[in-house]
Amino acid sequence: FRSKSATAHTSCILFHGSKHPLKIVLYWHDPPPKKGTNYAEMSHALQYDLDLIVWTNGMTLKGNMKPDGTFDNRNNAEMVVIENAPVGYYRIQVVWSPEHNQRQLDEDITEVEYTLAILGNFELSAKYCQKNISQSSQLKYPD
Repeated sequence: FRSKSATAHTSCILFHGSKHPLKIVLYWHDPPPKKGTNYAEMSHALQYDLDLIVWTNGMTLKGNMKPDGTFDNRNNAEMVVIENAPVGYYRIQVVWSPEHNQRQLDEDITEVEYTLAILGNFELSAKYCQKNISQSSQLKYPD
């Protein structure tokens, strides 16, 4: 990402179905906390908190979704696994919103590099993204 403001990267896929689950995995390197950080005062251990969100058929799935439906704010790897995933389009979003981070970012930090892996019988579908997703909807966290 290249912005300190709310930023999202969206990919769309057409899943063709499979006897295997559809898996979407997000990983990023998270640096250690600054020297002198008091771990007892931290609400979570991540320097940069990215979120994986998958939309399909009216469902919103979050990476490592907690039982209460909230985002995972402790791990720098997130995964969505959909057993018996239906054939259709899936919108996948990686969101970095600095206001969701524990601490203020260093002034020189302007991007967080990540890897997104998708496992399953799918093809990328840029047409679906262009047709069905407005710019404003790309930057919003789901309720």
